[in-house]
Amino acid sequence: MSNKEMGNKAETAVHEYLIRLGLRPVCKNYSSHNCGEIDLIFVKGPRLYFVEVKSRREDNPFGGAKEALTRGKRRRIEATARRFLANPAWNGYDAVFLFAAVIHRQDHSIHSIEILPI
Repeated sequence: MSNKEMGNKAETAVHEYLIRLGLRPVCKNYSSHNCGEIDLIFVKGPRLYFVEVKSRREDNPFGGAKEALTRGKRRRIEATARRFLANPAWNGYDAVFLFAAVIHRQDHSIHSIEILPI
């Protein structure tokens, strides 16, 4: 399984997990020119949840999914979220930034999903 396929599988798993938690999906892979991309956007009540998903195999010698979220990536996510929030349809919504760390087993099944605030 390629890294892209593993990433897509992780995004789908996180998407389904957040729906089970009662969040409503708004957008997948939102991108803004010169800013970046946000993997998933959800809404619940007066809050918009901007979710960055990173996945790694459990035997990755370079660290886990949590280490993949750099300061630069956080800045790009925030800038892209500001562009999204500029749409008047989202006036009055609070932004919540989440990081989903997904760990895959050797057989590519998902071992764990951890949702953390950014």
